[in-house]
Amino acid sequence: MLPLKLILVLFATLGIFLHCCVAENATPTSPGDAPGNETSSSHHGSVRVARFDFDRVATPFTFAFAIFVAGIVKLVFHSWDKLASTAPESCLLIAFGLVVGVILDSLSPNFIKFTPNLFFLYLLPPIMLEAGYLMKRRAFFDNLGTILLYAVVGTLWNTFAMAVGLYFLRKVDAITITTKFDFAECLLFGSISAAVDPVAVLAIFDEVHVNVALFILVFGESIINDAVSVVLYQSAETFVELPSVQASDIALSFVSFFTVSIGGLLIGVVYGLLASFITRFTEKVQVLEILTTLLCGYLSFISAEIFHFSGILSAISCGLVMRHYLHENISSNSRITVKYIMKMLSSASETAIFIFLGLEAVTSRYVWDTGLVLGTLFFALSFRFIGVFAVTYIANHYRVFPVSLTEQIIMGYGGLRGAVSFSLVLVLDESIVPSKHAMFTAAFCLIIFTVFLQGMTIKPLVNYLHVAKDSGHKPSANELMHSKAVDHIIAGIEEIIGQIGDQRFYELVAYYDLRYFTPFFTKNPAEAAETLVSQIERAFYHQNKPGAHLKGSSSVSHSRMVMALGLHSTTPPEHTVLPTPNPLLEGPPSFPKVQMVCDFVAYHVQHSVPFAEV
Repeated sequence: MLPLKLILVLFATLGIFLHCCVAENATPTSPGDAPGNETSSSHHGSVRVARFDFDRVATPFTFAFAIFVAGIVKLVFHSWDKLASTAPESCLLIAFGLVVGVILDSLSPNFIKFTPNLFFLYLLPPIMLEAGYLMKRRAFFDNLGTILLYAVVGTLWNTFAMAVGLYFLRKVDAITITTKFDFAECLLFGSISAAVDPVAVLAIFDEVHVNVALFILVFGESIINDAVSVVLYQSAETFVELPSVQASDIALSFVSFFTVSIGGLLIGVVYGLLASFITRFTEKVQVLEILTTLLCGYLSFISAEIFHFSGILSAISCGLVMRHYLHENISSNSRITVKYIMKMLSSASETAIFIFLGLEAVTSRYVWDTGLVLGTLFFALSFRFIGVFAVTYIANHYRVFPVSLTEQIIMGYGGLRGAVSFSLVLVLDESIVPSKHAMFTAAFCLIIFTVFLQGMTIKPLVNYLHVAKDSGHKPSANELMHSKAVDHIIAGIEEIIGQIGDQRFYELVAYYDLRYFTPFFTKNPAEAAETLVSQIERAFYHQNKPGAHLKGSSSVSHSRMVMALGLHSTTPPEHTVLPTPNPLLEGPPSFPKVQMVCDFVAYHVQHSVPFAEV
């Protein structure tokens, strides 16, 4: 019971403190104490030792103090095992925001407001930059095709299906709001409700610890879903203003999706390359390494927003590029510092977003319509599942590892809405969209439903369905070597049959990257290109004899190690010509892989060794 008592004490302390601050500041002064009154007798011509002026720092102080208390509440939350295993952290923060909102609204209405600019320009960038910089890149690009299907086709389906469903309810008088609610407004609200929030997804799925592939699918969909949702939102808002919609308007909306997405990606790549190039020369001023990393990441988001491109995609792409090049330029101390500063800023922003959602729940204006609210909840959940099942059916025809039924259920159930939907509906102009407050009420109910009900039940659902979880296992050097060998073998097979598959494509990208980009954007190209596996390969030939034991593996013959590492010489180690650290720089990446596959097959045929043993 100690954590519960401590939470109650914190809430009581916060309420008393805010009440005292606002009450003291609002106490009317006597005429003689009024500022600028020259008839004052008590303080005229005297020096004050101290004075109370809360108005001057009210907004930043309240914001910082609320974040501070929220941090203590999070600490208590994670120390209370029973509560932490039942409810996600985001639910606690929204509840905390509700309490703070009630206190502030009773003491000083409209004290601090959650605005779309506050969300999109200040709170969201650190979260997206951290997600891009620390993303599991290989898993993301391996699943990119499926992610695009979910994000584009799935979002289009959810938007239009929601619009048709709500328009039907309007026609049968199930939705009874007095303002105009035609198909254009239904489409506008459909785009708002289809926006899966990456902040909510990160907050919930980080706690559930699902397997990497499932997490990447859900998170990847949520970030690319932003570009689709924003384009649909802007197009639908334009359709609401127009007296009639022409075919050219629809075509321009289709084109704008590509400009928003590609424009955001390009801006992020440019800033990522710029930061990487600058950090080539910061060895003597290491503090600039951290500053350059954070500022270029933030500027990529803001620059994309200037042109109404996708700031989320821009920050993600900037983080990916910086991780690839800049990470090799900065010192080890700077790497650790950048990592934890990003995590700190991301955590603080997530905390502030969920607190503001709770604040707005108290201070906003609501227009309740039962048909609209219930229709939104039913259609959002049902159409989400239908879309996931349909898109997965298509994707599984091309995936090596199909998305299982249980994973599809978690994906459908994990379509959480949050601050993105909230901000989109908040920025609506009531003079153009008269039903704004009814939409706001329905959208907020959808957010609370997904974050609280689905967020609190998704962990038990994952356990009930026995969905594979992330074990947190880090591959050993032996596993990395064998993984690389398999990649080379697959690339060689693709070359033999004349097909450019995933592995062959990765080899080509790596070849041209190491040859043209790495030397320009990294200070030590040879060190940047030399991976841990290549170092182990060279160390093996320098220090080991045939039959040497490697950590984590049984006795391995020299010939089989040669095959496993993709080398072609069968001479003993003392006569072996050592491979260069960067074999991709020596020539086209096709022939070595083809030769390796031929050697691999010939060895097993000659020695009658089962392929499964390697």
